[in-house]
Amino acid sequence: MLPLLVSCGGASAKEELHPVLGKKPPRNVLSKDILALPEIERTAWLHGALTLMISSYASFDQDTSGCLTDWAFLQGNGLEILHGYLHDYKSEPVYAVIHAVAKEACPNV
Repeated sequence: MLPLLVSCGGASAKEELHPVLGKKPPRNVLSKDILALPEIERTAWLHGALTLMISSYASFDQDTSGCLTDWAFLQGNGLEILHGYLHDYKSEPVYAVIHAVAKEACPNV
């Protein structure tokens, strides 16, 4: 993995294109940016964001990690709930919406 990271390098703030990844995304990804994605990409993006959050908690708080996993993927309908909130808060940063909705489901977030 290290060679990939080294080959990707960075992009200066003035550059429109990253040397490997292509067009740079906006600095603040808003809910409306995620909603504009095709459904399969939107679902994959949200799944990835929730999985990252769950993995982050797993290293120090297994109860919260378990709560998030259950809510998002196992017995809950977290992805559907989250999708509804993205529509309600289209102009807000998507990570803020994800955090707020996850905290409502699992108060220790």
